[in-house]
Amino acid sequence: MNAALLARFAEVLRASLRHHFFDEPRWFTPVLSLPFDRGRSHLVIVLENPGPFAFLRSQSPFAGADAPARFTVLNGAQVEDISVDGRTLHLDVVTRRDREALRLRVALYGANGHAVLVRGASVL
Repeated sequence: MNAALLARFAEVLRASLRHHFFDEPRWFTPVLSLPFDRGRSHLVIVLENPGPFAFLRSQSPFAGADAPARFTVLNGAQVEDISVDGRTLHLDVVTRRDREALRLRVALYGANGHAVLVRGASVL
């Protein structure tokens, strides 16, 4: 996904998902699915060839897949902001239980992208 396209996509995401709530993330290598609002919408991120790329859809591409344990902290988190730095998508969230500020950074470049969950300067 090129930087210009990602910047336009971030605008759509910000309008669609800001102040909405995550459901439990799903992971099915190499795809990360981030459901929102009790499964009404899904941010789907493909991190390997033919990607990396991301898109929104109304249904999960794979219900029942597991999430890495570190991503379960996103369950119920509220999206505060969505931004882009080059070809990296940033989702700033606040967790439901601890009201902790986290950032999900999704790099959408190279042959393989990656997703990283960050608390302050620490990678979770």
